[in-house]
Amino acid sequence: MESNQVKDKETGIKFEDELRCEESFSGCKSPEIWPEKLPGLMDFTEKELNYSGQSASNVNFQIEACDIQYMNELGQLTPDQLMEHIKTLQESAYQLGLLEQAEIQRGRLLRILETPDQDVAVEKK
Repeated sequence: MESNQVKDKETGIKFEDELRCEESFSGCKSPEIWPEKLPGLMDFTEKELNYSGQSASNVNFQIEACDIQYMNELGQLTPDQLMEHIKTLQESAYQLGLLEQAEIQRGRLLRILETPDQDVAVEKK
């Protein structure tokens, strides 16, 4: 309890006061607590996400032979080998994200992602 009441020697501010939030959320709607209902969205989610009361076992997945072979290969791995495989997949996804970030930055520098209206406005300046 005493640690919360201790003042910082340099600033003289209490630790508890330093963590206080002065932000006001009055008038703001929380999308998580009170989701805004969008026209047509609820119908779409009922159809596509299977909320219409049907059981999940009625869903027809189209699994190809290569998918089954891949699942069998994963099933043969030891837990350590499976973790290594997952780490490899995560590293590949991370590297792909870095590559995508570099390409987006390149596109920004070359201004290929801008609309023609933005190009004209920049040239007039």
